[in-house]
Amino acid sequence: MILKNEAAAVSRVNIAEAIVFAGHSNVLNCRQSKRVREIVQRPNFVDESHDLSGDAVGIDADLESKVTNSALFLSAPVLTIGNLVTVDRHEMECIRSVRNLMANYMRHSILQPLSIAVFGRPGSGKSFAVKSIARDLEEYFGRQCQLSFLEFNLAQFDDVHDLANAIREVQNENLQFRLPVVFFDEFDCNSETELGWLKFFLAPMQDGKFKMGHQLMHIGKAILVFAGGRTSSYSAFQRLVGDSMNSGAKGSDFISRLRGFVDVPSINQRVVNGKKLDKPVIRRSILLRSLLRGMGLTEEHDGGLSIAGIDEDVVYAMLTIDKYVHEARSMQAILSMCTTLEGRIEKASLPSDGFLGMHVNAREFRDRMYRSRKRQPVWLPSQ
Repeated sequence: MILKNEAAAVSRVNIAEAIVFAGHSNVLNCRQSKRVREIVQRPNFVDESHDLSGDAVGIDADLESKVTNSALFLSAPVLTIGNLVTVDRHEMECIRSVRNLMANYMRHSILQPLSIAVFGRPGSGKSFAVKSIARDLEEYFGRQCQLSFLEFNLAQFDDVHDLANAIREVQNENLQFRLPVVFFDEFDCNSETELGWLKFFLAPMQDGKFKMGHQLMHIGKAILVFAGGRTSSYSAFQRLVGDSMNSGAKGSDFISRLRGFVDVPSINQRVVNGKKLDKPVIRRSILLRSLLRGMGLTEEHDGGLSIAGIDEDVVYAMLTIDKYVHEARSMQAILSMCTTLEGRIEKASLPSDGFLGMHVNAREFRDRMYRSRKRQPVWLPSQ
């Protein structure tokens, strides 16, 4: 938790805003510049008309603040793999384990497919997490391992013949001397029975073989990634399998063939036993910074800082809004609908309330955006 003292009045929202404007590497685990400290240490603001669930450190990051020689030092566990950045300890452990599994698999001549699962709410970035790990390893191994990515949604399959066609595509990638990373999205959906697709993956996961009628297909070396659609965590999937034990779904056999999993946390506020937990504003800030950088909306300034070109009030609303309808996908959609003005996202850049309402509560968003003006302004290059 954050340690409060007289020398540094630190709020979690201030830290998150600093990450958006300057990047986590200039805010966490480093000696901050004067301009970053001005953002982090400015007087806090709380408006009782809305539940901010606090400007106290929540479940999305373990932060500590220390003051040494009048300098503020914020320490937090941060894991960076390629474009993937996380501050969630559970996610870090899963990602490190899966990365080690994938690295070992790429390093050795193992023909049996490697099977892993990834869980999270729709739009939370499940495929992004696994692809970031895979691309980081591809860069590490160089020419020794060339990857290709295939994606199939089992909810769109009519019958097992569609799955057979997908397996043939995997075979074709192997013939091109590429290691296929195959995403089976919504693998936990129902077919003719509860979790009916699971039984068709048992042989491919165990022996690397798939039988269709009298034809036996050898899959070859592949990484099979099963992305949950109905369940948002591995523990939830286990419970679903337990409830389906009598349906012939072979859920326990499927789980026994998995070699690892990743739980991707939500960017929305969680409710546990009817109690609202703190909003993961640090996680939101890292995602928002990454999206802005990907859009080319960061600019280098004196002192080596790369400042994001976005209005502070818009940032405040995006960090503190109660809910994103489609998780990270909604945050990305809002930014993509903005019209940039001189390389920046301003209040006037935002889409109409009708479009904004597709992804957030538009009235709440604008309310939060305009009440942000009551706070001490963030330092910006133009000021």
